Amino acid sequence: MTLRRVTCPEVPESVAPFSQCLVVDRQVFLSGVTAAGPDGEIRGGSDMAAQTRACLEKISHLLRAADSDLSDVVKLTIYTTDISRRVEISAARRELLREPFPCSTLVEVKALAAPGLLVEIDATALIGASRGS
Repeated sequence: MTLRRVTCPEVPESVAPFSQCLVVDRQVFLSGVTAAGPDGEIRGGSDMAAQTRACLEKISHLLRAADSDLSDVVKLTIYTTDISRRVEISAARRELLREPFPCSTLVEVKALAAPGLLVEIDATALIGASRGS
């Protein structure tokens, strides 16, 4: 079994002690990502769909750095501060994800790491899953 830490310039490392992305053999594990930029500015402002897209784009960057892509995602966990806006989250997911859609869990939380964040997404992927490898 091999363990590899993955980073990419599009998703700056956190100051907290955790890895953004780990690859174990063909499995890719991604920590939760938000729409916060390196300067702390929140991409998408109060737009739930825009924040969701920003999260999925960060996930996409990390997956590419791990020799994978969004089509290899098998599981998403989405945390939101307002579950009543799940239709907006789903709309953004449909823009960036294709069938077969990954398994998914949606959880409402009281707050995320910074004020103004509406969504955080973590993911698990299997390298080559979409290519039948």
